[in-house]
Amino acid sequence: MQGRLGVAEDALAELAADPWATGRHRYFAVRIYYTLGQVQRAQGRLSAALQTCRQELVLAAEGGRPAQPTAGVAHLGIAQALYERNELDATLDQAMRSVALSRQLGYAQWLVTSLTTLACIRQALGDQAGALEAIGEAERLVPSTVVDLFFPVAVQRARLLLAQGKVEDAARWCAERGLAVEDEPSYLREREHLVLARLLLAQDKPDQALTLLERHLEEAQTQRRRGSEIEILALQALALQAKGERERVVSILTHALTLAEPEGYVRTFVDEGPEMALLVSEVLEAQQRGQLHPPVPAHYLRKLLTALEQAASSATPPTAELPEPLSERELEVLTLIAAGKSNRRIAQELFITAGTVKTHIRNIYRKLDAHSRTQALVRARELNLR
Repeated sequence: MQGRLGVAEDALAELAADPWATGRHRYFAVRIYYTLGQVQRAQGRLSAALQTCRQELVLAAEGGRPAQPTAGVAHLGIAQALYERNELDATLDQAMRSVALSRQLGYAQWLVTSLTTLACIRQALGDQAGALEAIGEAERLVPSTVVDLFFPVAVQRARLLLAQGKVEDAARWCAERGLAVEDEPSYLREREHLVLARLLLAQDKPDQALTLLERHLEEAQTQRRRGSEIEILALQALALQAKGERERVVSILTHALTLAEPEGYVRTFVDEGPEMALLVSEVLEAQQRGQLHPPVPAHYLRKLLTALEQAASSATPPTAELPEPLSERELEVLTLIAAGKSNRRIAQELFITAGTVKTHIRNIYRKLDAHSRTQALVRARELNLR
């Protein structure tokens, strides 16, 4: 809970060496392995986390009874690691097993976390209604006093709101939580503050987002929490893109990808939405020009781009027509916004003034009922406008 994961891993590994030390109670033995896997995943070591959770599954099934309720949390740990690697079919199977077994166990933390993980998977598969259904059930099970580190349902609900373009609802949640840029960084509240950073990006406030992210990055690096470091760097790249600082975008994102590639990270990048595809493409182009040292493996970059394209294609189909369609010029501006271009760059490419670009963007916002670039892109994707 203090973010001292190295010390925590040592203590947990010692317990895992003799999981029956506290008696022949399967619940305690399995919980040791699950927590150890969580620590390893937070450190960015997905392979180690998967191995630990598979050992946990064997432990839970000791005696030849694989359907024991305590096996549910083992399936949960496997699902969480496989989700990051974008193995969605296997992830969905593991999550469904986890939910079914956790219902039998009657322990709120595991069932809530299983349902929250299921919501993430359904969102990734384009099933927004199913995602909200799962997160809704999880919310009804959460105790009145919770620690988000162990009951991540509220944070995941806020991320779903942002992913579905409901920026005002997410802003209301952040306000209710009392989140502010000036807050001291804390591992316990890191997930909440990263939601705040995403909200600031959706509100076109990249400078504030960068201030918040820089402080959390420093703490994550100090505590060697590589999982957090990769996620924060990805968000920093998006914030710098919003400011039009292309060279820094490539540098920051390259750093994140270099850390992420050995363990096969995918969803940390894909879940940030369509703008990430442009950033990854820029890294690939820089690499093809021989500008990255050391280079990021090209096969990994193409894997990410494929996953980003698949995520875009699984988006919800249009639910309504625009009362006032976008003009051809507005569609051109929208395309350049999706490419991460600044207003100045859009003006240069379309041979118009910066003031005209601002007018077009205001019209796009009005017609799409959006209040930021991110919101406009989400709405455009829902309507198949790009």
